[in-house]
Amino acid sequence: VFGLETEFGIQVDDSTSSLDVVVESMELIRCFLQRDFVARWDYRLENARRDMRGFEVDELLNDTDETVHLQKDRARKIPLSELKSDLIIPNGARLYNDHTHPEYSTPECLSLRDLVASDRAGERILLHCAQKRTEQRSDGTVRLYKNNTDFDGHSYGCHENYLLPRQMPFDDVIQALLPFVVTRQIFAGAGKVGVEADRKADQAVFQLAQRSDFFEVIASVDTMTRRPLVNTRDEPHADPTLYRRLHIIIGDANMCEWATALKVGTMRLILQMLEAGQLPSMP
Repeated sequence: VFGLETEFGIQVDDSTSSLDVVVESMELIRCFLQRDFVARWDYRLENARRDMRGFEVDELLNDTDETVHLQKDRARKIPLSELKSDLIIPNGARLYNDHTHPEYSTPECLSLRDLVASDRAGERILLHCAQKRTEQRSDGTVRLYKNNTDFDGHSYGCHENYLLPRQMPFDDVIQALLPFVVTRQIFAGAGKVGVEADRKADQAVFQLAQRSDFFEVIASVDTMTRRPLVNTRDEPHADPTLYRRLHIIIGDANMCEWATALKVGTMRLILQMLEAGQLPSMP
């Protein structure tokens, strides 16, 4: 079982007013409510501070910009449920405002064909919402971007989720995945021009992946700052005595369907080999 979560960049062209991306993302998601049946997401079993390595952190780390956004949220006096506009839509996907980004999470999938189709459906759904929101506004055109950076130092993700047996030692998972998630960027990265990790670097250089500049540690529960190659957040969304949910956050958002299939399919093969004890030993 696997699935994707994609955060989209958002902006409004030709608007005479300043853009509040949090409110704009909220209003865009709410456009889906106007014509379709939806259910709400249930947060009761979630704990983002629980780590797969057997402990729970006191708090999650945030970028300075994210802390500023949180302070603005409190000043808005908009209920959290309305701010997130967190929906389960008819195809089984989750559609919500992840603070400053509209986010679409595919339903759980059993095949690459279903995953690619669900991911492409998300693009169509968000396009509909953007068109509807543009009609609502007094001025400006709402535009969405399936990328991973605003080229101003901020990155947003395309996260992958894989269901694993709880009995699989997580330290083994980390060690097996490190060389793979780094080299996978060669054939599954979305590419970009410029360097954001080092402002002194040559800004005309072409990189194979958009997300690589933003990763600093091997493993961590955090996703907003000091991003890890392997995320250790322990939220299985299943029976926690039987399963883990492996949460991979280093991948790029792909426009090419074949790249999406390769990105997830090769990861699935690595995990199947690891579970079967068929991976070669690491030096």
